[in-house]
Amino acid sequence: MAVKTSASSVVPTEALPQPTPDRDEDWWLPLALALAVAAFWLYVFALFVRANAKGQRARASAARGA
Repeated sequence: MAVKTSASSVVPTEALPQPTPDRDEDWWLPLALALAVAAFWLYVFALFVRANAKGQRARASAARGA
């Protein structure tokens, strides 16, 4: 198919720039994934801190009781 651009010239449609699909409509997907991974690692870190604090308290009370 040809597109008429002026009264004297005809340009084939293959020569015209074709609209590209909008790649910005899925911008939220990597953001949501990054937030989920960050939340998971914060949770794991909090578990380790809590377990370490419990262990230190247990060692301190055992040292006082001995």
